[in-house]
Amino acid sequence: PPPPPPPTFHCMFGRAARYTGCVCVARCIRVVAYLLTTLPSPKTSCYSRRFGPPPADWASWLREGLTLRAGGGCNDLVVSGHGIMVAGVALALSEYHPGWAARLLWLPLLHNFCVVVLQRHHYSVDMFLAIVLTALTWHACRWIYPGEPAHSVDPAPQSGPLPKARLMERGLPLLVLAGAFVLMGVIIVTGGG
Repeated sequence: PPPPPPPTFHCMFGRAARYTGCVCVARCIRVVAYLLTTLPSPKTSCYSRRFGPPPADWASWLREGLTLRAGGGCNDLVVSGHGIMVAGVALALSEYHPGWAARLLWLPLLHNFCVVVLQRHHYSVDMFLAIVLTALTWHACRWIYPGEPAHSVDPAPQSGPLPKARLMERGLPLLVLAGAFVLMGVIIVTGGG
């Protein structure tokens, strides 16, 4: 059989849109997880290295807590951000380019997750939840661009404007989703005021 045709621009845009939508939804859920759950740092000497002895009274505790410092705190936020990104790439390649190579890609992903846990950058629950959350959001974002292997994509897409019904079906929800995330980013950056 002849080799499969290369993906078209429309196909690549659809795949990128689904990956971006998946990562945006997963990262928004991650923000909610931040607000609900904070774990102590997996590095045991973090607090003593950065802050010295614990404050003696409540006023000192409050002052210490309100002092802005660069470099983060001595805590770990549930659901790893880079775990979401890496798992999203693995899921996209597994769905759009099925085969043994895509399955083999999961081995370095799992190796990366183990190294991150062993080096005490994250807890194992963070990495596990990153995989589970990304897989669930990947499947929930199927409406953005359904899974089609590269060889089943029509190499010659129809020319001319998209029919209005198809634009409403795919384009409008994606634009609304993107607009919501841009608005959320503006609110976060400007502090809501």
